[in-house]
Amino acid sequence: MEGFKNTMKLVFFTILIGSFFGMLIHNHYLDDVFAFQDINVFYFLQEGTYSSRELVRANTRNLNTKLVVEDNGMYHVYVAITRDVSVRDYIIELYQEKDIEIHSKEKVFNHLEFQTNIDQFDLLLRNSTTIEEINSISAVVLSNFEQTIRKD
Repeated sequence: MEGFKNTMKLVFFTILIGSFFGMLIHNHYLDDVFAFQDINVFYFLQEGTYSSRELVRANTRNLNTKLVVEDNGMYHVYVAITRDVSVRDYIIELYQEKDIEIHSKEKVFNHLEFQTNIDQFDLLLRNSTTIEEINSISAVVLSNFEQTIRKD
């Protein structure tokens, strides 16, 4: 009977230790996963940066879709926002075919509503074949950025 009690104590102790380490590893793993999920990289496709509104108007007449963001006296002109690297590269390529140089700027911020919207628009952009289709979708994306992010 004494041997049975010792065996049960050993089994209980082993289960207790295993549970403790299991929870410890599980919690550590979840923290790492959520830390990576919190990082949201957005690719802002920029046509240029100008020192005045007049220069923006003069140099971007050929852009039907654009977002102008003033920051520290400089005006940044964006033509699209995406989270998908292949969409980013495809849009840059389409603009290059029209002799318009586009640069990608990575921005990281957390905004679940905007992220969800961008992910949906990226699905549409992946299936777009012309610059006109991309401009139509990008106009909605840029407007959505104005409404959800810039108002905050």
